Amino acid sequence: MVRFSPRRMDQALQALVGLPLRSMGRAADLEWFGFGHPREVPKRNGGTKIVEDWALHVQCAWCLTGAQGIVTGLRDLYVPAGDPNASTEGWSPLERESPSRLDEITERLVSEWAVAPPVVWLASADDLGGVRLELTSGHVLEVWPDDSLPDEYWRLFEPWRDTPHFVVTGNGIDGLTDH
Repeated sequence: MVRFSPRRMDQALQALVGLPLRSMGRAADLEWFGFGHPREVPKRNGGTKIVEDWALHVQCAWCLTGAQGIVTGLRDLYVPAGDPNASTEGWSPLERESPSRLDEITERLVSEWAVAPPVVWLASADDLGGVRLELTSGHVLEVWPDDSLPDEYWRLFEPWRDTPHFVVTGNGIDGLTDH
């Protein structure tokens, strides 16, 4: 069994404590969360985009919970927006023209948090590569690896700087790696 160093992951995650969760979204099935203050940065193909001080990219199971239970999570990606009981025939979760339940909920949360975003007040990791971020709003973001493959589970980095990323994979902590 691959053992992770919760202490080392905790140290990396401490960068998020005290920062607001300002954005979240996805690229295909990768979910990203933006923490800190917005910054305008150049895009690779020209133009600019807004990023926060820190980004957490997740490529394993995750969920955001609140006082009433699960608010959203990875599996909401696989349900069309609107009626969760509607037929999924011909619908693909990875096509942006057809939003998912995750997209719908994310848009609502980001809108609600625009004025008063929740702030990370506690960040911790476990010995299997999982993450728990407790927010001042009563929400909790949990990330947990859910397979035995060597692939990437999550990464933490500063998207406005060209610095190494802290990457956790099925093989353990890759530490600070170039992106």
